[in-house]
Amino acid sequence: MLFKQTRLVADRSAAAALNLVQRRSLYSLHQYQSLHPTRLISLESRSTTTLRSFNLTAATADHISTRAYTSSSSPKRSSAAQESGSGPKVSNHTSTELDTMTNVQLRDLLREYGLMVSGRKAELIDRLVNHVRQHHPQGDKTVVANGTTKNKGDVIKAADAGAIKPEQHKRLFEERQQWDHSSSPSPAQSNSTNAATPVQSNHKTNGTTGGGPSAKQSDKEQAVKTVAHERDQVKVRQEKELHEREVRSKLEKERLANERIEKEQKELKARQEKEQHERELKAKQEKEQRERELKAKQEKEQHEKELKAKIERERLAKEKYEKEQQELKAKQEKERLAKEKYENEQRELKAKQEKEQHERELKAKLEKERLAKEKHEKEQRELKAKQEKEQHERELKAKHEELLAKEKHEKHQQELKAKQEKEHHERELKAKQEKEKLAKERHEKEQRELKAKQDKEQHEREIRANHEKELKIKQDNELKAKHDKEVQEKERQLKDAAAAAEQEALRAKRVTDEKLKEVYKRAEKEHASKSGSATSSSKQTNGNPSDKWAQEKIPIGTKIAGVVLGLGIVAWFLSGKRDRWVEAQAKAAEERRQRLAEETAEEVQEAKKKAQEKDKNYNDINRLS
Repeated sequence: MLFKQTRLVADRSAAAALNLVQRRSLYSLHQYQSLHPTRLISLESRSTTTLRSFNLTAATADHISTRAYTSSSSPKRSSAAQESGSGPKVSNHTSTELDTMTNVQLRDLLREYGLMVSGRKAELIDRLVNHVRQHHPQGDKTVVANGTTKNKGDVIKAADAGAIKPEQHKRLFEERQQWDHSSSPSPAQSNSTNAATPVQSNHKTNGTTGGGPSAKQSDKEQAVKTVAHERDQVKVRQEKELHEREVRSKLEKERLANERIEKEQKELKARQEKEQHERELKAKQEKEQRERELKAKQEKEQHEKELKAKIERERLAKEKYEKEQQELKAKQEKERLAKEKYENEQRELKAKQEKEQHERELKAKLEKERLAKEKHEKEQRELKAKQEKEQHERELKAKHEELLAKEKHEKHQQELKAKQEKEHHERELKAKQEKEKLAKERHEKEQRELKAKQDKEQHEREIRANHEKELKIKQDNELKAKHDKEVQEKERQLKDAAAAAEQEALRAKRVTDEKLKEVYKRAEKEHASKSGSATSSSKQTNGNPSDKWAQEKIPIGTKIAGVVLGLGIVAWFLSGKRDRWVEAQAKAAEERRQRLAEETAEEVQEAKKKAQEKDKNYNDINRLS
């Protein structure tokens, strides 16, 4: 298809060029050059001006050569055309230029012809070639300068191979001279005619004259003819000189016309290059605009993807937070149940211990009362001081029981106070949790308006809450330390009271010993005074039950040892009970402190963990925003 099209273009261009050369009209040549600047090649590529007709034809045929194309109907070029870098011109452009054009340039060219601009590059080139073939139909022959017709391929091959010889160039020049001066004979014809005239005259003279006057007449005629011939030769020379001047003038005009044509071609080429540059610039701007639009579209899609991912992360974070809240609520419920269970166990254990203690005290009291009663019945008649001592012991026991009751009441008050403080702390914690819940709801509501700012404020609130919690823990620790100090002070007071009681017991013991010594001395004196009459009065005293204690004869040392042993047993029992109570109180306080410290450590750890998670979420939100 492309091969046939280029052949048509070559035939049309060659025929038009030959007609212009034959007419030798500078105006028509300039007009054709202005109408078809790319189809008529400059004449300065040839060195000889006289061979313009053939050279123009050869140059035109060479310019639109079809050697690079095969007879195939495919729009693609052959390897020979690609290697040569030249080809036929289609729509004022060579095949190489068409191949190197961009799609934008080809579409601009199609728009100039009013053709469709869609499709691939090969389809665009094929559309251009079809348009040129439809609007410029020509034959498959080309006209040569001598008026004969030759095959276009032969002309191209002859021009490429240099088959046109100088003799053919000379013959073409002579034919051109005949075309230019068809009305006047050429110098060669004039010379041949004039040269043949004397010979013919001589032949006629020789054939008709015989001598005498006829010879003179013939000589005269011959002289006249010679003069006429010389005059004709002078005239021919003058005409020849005039013709040469005209030829030189015409050649000068042609040179000026060629220069003007070349100048116009250069201007046209510059204008075409400028238009080409404008088209390229326009195509580049359109390409940049498309790239910017594509980039904006990609950025928009990327932003939408990031927004979707952000919403998904927020949803997952919300679900995670709700799950954590549920777990925390379940954990708090579990801790509450465990706490209630522990309190029930403690109450049961305390009731059991109190019951056992009461039973032991009752048993000891009954045993003591029994022993005291037996001892009282046995020694009532022996020693009045023993009754005073027993009275003192009862007072001491009552005082100790009163002290125990007071300590028990204080312990109960302390436990009640601790319980109230714990309930108050739980209420504060619950109020704080409710407050945090309300703050969270408010935070979620404000999060839709300005998430980054709200996260920052929430983070600050958590920091303040943690700080307040730490301060509260510190205050609780201080209160516990103060409470422990008070307990230690009470223990010290109890120890001082016990020491004072022991000193009082020792003092009472010393008083009792002194009284016993006095009684012993008085008894010895009485025994010494009555020893004489003891034998005589023995019979009388045996029947008196009131004096029976005096007849038992129990050593006083044994009695003193028994009293001291009883007081030691009572003091040991009381001191051991007090020590066990103090140890139990200290152990319970230590367990409470340890349990509270563990709970505080767990709360601090959970608060730190939540703060770290909030910081992480806050950093993620800031990075996304």
